[in-house]
Amino acid sequence: MKHKYPNSFWIDLNEQHWNGKSVKTLSTENSFDRNTIYLNWKKLNLTWRNQNEANLLNIADLEINIERAKKISSTLKAKPRQPLIERFLQYVVPTNEKECWIWKGALRNGYGILNVNKYAEGAHRISYELYKDRIPSDLLIRHLCNNPPCVNPYHLEIGTQQDNMNDMVRSERSAKGENHSQASLTNEVVVKMRNMRETNGLSYQKIADMYNVDLKTAYKAILGITWSHI
Repeated sequence: MKHKYPNSFWIDLNEQHWNGKSVKTLSTENSFDRNTIYLNWKKLNLTWRNQNEANLLNIADLEINIERAKKISSTLKAKPRQPLIERFLQYVVPTNEKECWIWKGALRNGYGILNVNKYAEGAHRISYELYKDRIPSDLLIRHLCNNPPCVNPYHLEIGTQQDNMNDMVRSERSAKGENHSQASLTNEVVVKMRNMRETNGLSYQKIADMYNVDLKTAYKAILGITWSHI
């Protein structure tokens, strides 16, 4: 909920704060959450006694409402003893809008996961629902940063499977050679493998064994079926 008050209102609250009142007390007395106070003080270039008090989600810079997140947490059916937002924040260190928030918990296929109601949910999907909105059943979440373990809500966008495929075509996930995230070879190794085959006549299997890759990988790389850019 957005509160529209004149600048003088927030300046007065700030003066009360410096005269001894805590932000929590000001929040209770005025019936709105602390994040709103920090956000408006930040806009007016005002300071407060404990700058770290607002760093839970760097709330002075990111307009994320923790109270709203807690309400969403309850509907996602996390364990009632600990809100989902708190469990989520145990595995990530929020920084700012531009940087990736790297998931420190369990991963599956490179993506963060968190157990919710006994099921492993994608951490990026949880982040989107906590900080943005519900995800329609026929849509998915795209990483604009192309970094699977990232859970920064500013880097997440809703879209279709076709949108995601288009992203892959444009991203590094479609990069060639050693720039591909799943590459098991390098440009230098492929050149050496081809030289071994052409100069020494080594078998594809022997070359594959030397570089600890399967026969199909070595065969395609040497013939140029893959790694055709070198």
